[in-house]
Amino acid sequence: MTIADALSRIGRIAVCVDAFPAGEVAPAFRTVANELARATGAVVTDEPGAGTEPEPGVFSLLHGSPANLDVARVSKEDSPDSGLLLRLHEDGSGFLASRQTHLLYAFLTYLL
Repeated sequence: MTIADALSRIGRIAVCVDAFPAGEVAPAFRTVANELARATGAVVTDEPGAGTEPEPGVFSLLHGSPANLDVARVSKEDSPDSGLLLRLHEDGSGFLASRQTHLLYAFLTYLL
């Protein structure tokens, strides 16, 4: 499997709105979601609790750690609170998580 293969299997990009005050998603998250959708043909949805249960073809954008992240397996330096974290599975499911919104677009352009 290549990254391009996994990206091609993304059918929906779920933007988790829970971590933002009053559901106001940071513009960087919106831009990244729209650019990823343009590159993959996926649709973008705003969802509460996105990333809690991985579904095939659903890729989540999260502000901070996903609810199901096994924090024991992630070092503090690799946590979304100090940078960003990408999980991408063969079926297109996964997430991109970060609290550092200024890193998102640069990383996406590198990924694509």
